[in-house]
Amino acid sequence: MKPPKSMGTITRQTPYHGAMPRYSFNIVQGKFSKSSVIADYPDNESAQRSALVMFGDLWRDIAFRINEHPEWKMEIEDQSGKPIFRLRFTAESI
Repeated sequence: MKPPKSMGTITRQTPYHGAMPRYSFNIVQGKFSKSSVIADYPDNESAQRSALVMFGDLWRDIAFRINEHPEWKMEIEDQSGKPIFRLRFTAESI
């Protein structure tokens, strides 16, 4: 299952007791823009693959605004809040 493309913030206010582990995809663009998507996956590898697919889907929007926000990061946390995977993109003029 692929996380929704919604960039709204979802918080962990209630305990989760589902059959599959829950992962949080935290996306940061620039210094002040952060949003999260929460989704269930059977394992860490599946969550990582989904992050790569999400990056591919989001790339057009990221590239279009890269001059406004030259740094972009997606970090996946497991349901305990431990980071398990990170994607970063930085654009620099040299």
